[in-house]
Amino acid sequence: MLGKHWKWVIGLALVPTVMCAVVYAGMLQEKKQQNEIGPWKKIPKAPIGEPRSRIGKALAGNKLVVWGGIKNDKPLSDGAVYDIDKGTWTKMPLAPIEGTEHFTMLPYGKKDVIIWGGEDYPYGAIYDTDKDEWKKMAAAPITLGMEPYTSGILGNKLLVWGIGNTRPLNSIGGIYDIDTDTWKKMAEPPTIKAIDDWPPLFYKNKFIVWGAPSAVNGDRYGAIYEIDKDEWKEMVKAPIQRRNWGAAILVGNKLIYWGGCPGPVVARMSECFSDGAVYDIDNDTWKKMAAAPIEARFWPRAFLWGNKVVIWGGDKDKFYFDGAIYDVENDTWEKIPEAPLNAKQEIYNYGVFGYNRTPEGLLGNKLLVWGGQELVLWGGKDASVGAIYDLDKKTWQKMPKAPINGRDYQASFLYRKKLIIWGGRDDTAIYADGAIFDIGK
Repeated sequence: MLGKHWKWVIGLALVPTVMCAVVYAGMLQEKKQQNEIGPWKKIPKAPIGEPRSRIGKALAGNKLVVWGGIKNDKPLSDGAVYDIDKGTWTKMPLAPIEGTEHFTMLPYGKKDVIIWGGEDYPYGAIYDTDKDEWKKMAAAPITLGMEPYTSGILGNKLLVWGIGNTRPLNSIGGIYDIDTDTWKKMAEPPTIKAIDDWPPLFYKNKFIVWGAPSAVNGDRYGAIYEIDKDEWKEMVKAPIQRRNWGAAILVGNKLIYWGGCPGPVVARMSECFSDGAVYDIDNDTWKKMAAAPIEARFWPRAFLWGNKVVIWGGDKDKFYFDGAIYDVENDTWEKIPEAPLNAKQEIYNYGVFGYNRTPEGLLGNKLLVWGGQELVLWGGKDASVGAIYDLDKKTWQKMPKAPINGRDYQASFLYRKKLIIWGGRDDTAIYADGAIFDIGK
């Protein structure tokens, strides 16, 4: 149950009533709480000058780090750190690398943030949020395009793979050892090519790729990279057609893939898939999934909930506000009803490319959807309203209106029992502010 006690903001004549909140009449909070509205607390604008697009974001421990971005077609290299517990911003020292487009930015451990790559830029740096210091990384042995469509951290290693200048993507990559500051160029797979929007899926010491276009063998659409051996092993033929922009996630030793569209991009609105399959990594076997209770779509989001997969949202010739829960062991589905959101025709569900990580949206047994986290409301009276789905109780609860505008391409993070929204854009502005929603209240 969301909070029963609403906090009033000084100067407001009315507080929107949402979700049967109990208001203590006459209660005024102190001046330091003026930015708080119920369980929402506004994050002030970051000290980075004017807002910019394509800014990098990462959550390291209790600190939100924002860096770089594009303003007037010029890459920037400044940034700032927001201490979530203290509610304060600190401007970062100048980075030892240039600002670029399409860089990757990932948290490492509890205090470090790795920033690497970009257009024709094989360099990177590690920022220590505790010491407020930068350390430049060794130059990478990969120089083609520098647009990492897959990037992730496994143990003490950064992996970047599938690099190119838009089309075609190239199946090259590199592995960076964070402890020794050294790079190793990855072997290239014998047949498959890179794929757009592929998540960093790691099982033990393996990197899993499926759905990639085949250069030689039309039956083999995936491969597994053994990091220690620097070798690729092709998967057996899948029982479903190759596709892009589906929901892909690992559950133990199994790759779950559902939905998507055949591509290229111009074709994605006309045809999508409603089927899926499960791949057993250890045994190199596929099994087709039972029919899902939701319509075909691309760009659905996938979240791990125990041994089950939560698939939510998606796009086609309309935007979807429903989903389903897939039980991997029993091969069964349970439908998630539509979220109680209004102005659905004005909601835009976006894709994620390279530097723009998949937003977090599942906290315990709660699925959170707000604004551009999974859904983006372009204007409309409910542009700042979201909802929470209790997976155990199978019920939706509408969230109170946020103190910021609805937006897309924003950073969405989960910190303890808090949902953090920062940055983003709508059809009229680019934002450098945000808000924190306290789920515990």
